[in-house]
Amino acid sequence: MGDVMKTVIILIGLIPNLCWSIDCNEKPIVCQIMKNGQTVGGKYTIKKEKAEQLAKIIKKVSKKHNIPANLFAAILAQESLYNVAAKNCQKGFVTPYRAPAGVSTISSDIEVRVCSDFGISQIHYKTVELYKFDINRLLSDVEYSVEAGAIVLSWFIKTYKHEEDAFTRYNCGLKGNTDRKTCQEYKKLVERFM
Repeated sequence: MGDVMKTVIILIGLIPNLCWSIDCNEKPIVCQIMKNGQTVGGKYTIKKEKAEQLAKIIKKVSKKHNIPANLFAAILAQESLYNVAAKNCQKGFVTPYRAPAGVSTISSDIEVRVCSDFGISQIHYKTVELYKFDINRLLSDVEYSVEAGAIVLSWFIKTYKHEEDAFTRYNCGLKGNTDRKTCQEYKKLVERFM
């Protein structure tokens, strides 16, 4: 292989690194998003432009709701890995109708998908109803979905401000609904994205 060809191959190999170079002191949230979106193989699943757009939204919304931006970016990574179209759905079976005894026609169980959490912030359906959020916008409008998550997170932080890690209530819910162990597990999951 000629020297020119070796040089071309080396330069092509460096292109991804050149494209992703970011001053992390200047843009820490962009770097955090890029790092969190990095796959095991070293490729980035989140493009730089998307990371910059998302970082801008996170910083704006975090400031508005008095939430640390790096914490909120980590929560969004844990909840959806920055996917606005994310849904938490489970398969299950329902029996719409069972015929009474002696009747030979029995309808069979129907497999359904039941979704409970929506959008980049993974807003639970009960919270969607409480705050009157629009599920379609949670699944399609990044800024709306991030804002919804910030509204909910800021409520938990204000409500549980006496707790050291009040942010964990975002996932483990109201006091009395879950044990402290669940909250501590969520804390560890979020911290790996900070």
